[in-house]
Amino acid sequence: DFFGYSVAVSGETIVVGAPSEDSNATGVNGNGSDNAAPDSGAAYTFVGSPVVDSIQRAGASPTASASVEFTVTFSKSVTGVDSSDFALTTTGLSGASITGVSGSGAAYTVTVNTGSGGGTIRLDVVDDNSIVDAANNPLGGVNVGDGDFTSGAVYSIEGFKPISKWTSAFDLSHG
Repeated sequence: DFFGYSVAVSGETIVVGAPSEDSNATGVNGNGSDNAAPDSGAAYTFVGSPVVDSIQRAGASPTASASVEFTVTFSKSVTGVDSSDFALTTTGLSGASITGVSGSGAAYTVTVNTGSGGGTIRLDVVDDNSIVDAANNPLGGVNVGDGDFTSGAVYSIEGFKPISKWTSAFDLSHG
């Protein structure tokens, strides 16, 4: 059938031609064994799944702020993004949590409570196939976890540390 005789690429879409395809099948999941249409030809369209392009800090680092924001950018417009799609990787912090997700299209902002203590915090994407593009292609591909992203920017969080311990004695005998 000369599959691959011609190929066209536009963005994340690839069309592969098979000019001598004999199948009489039409549509998705048609009867591919019905070869009643000799040399009718076919075109196969493949659309890439969205991926995470980057996770960047939206503010300065280091910071002593009680909350920080991360900007998550996808390779194309997606829907289904919510707080369950993210996880935090921390060192030295206690009680850090994701407090909000906003945005649309290919860019989202994730707000994170930094908790207590000093250390680092990174936002990760945990792919459970709930994030999809307009063609319903799941993040990273069809398998859960194939769109995970764990190499984003890190905030350094400056915790509150006592400067010194003060003790004093007062002499109240002098009126």
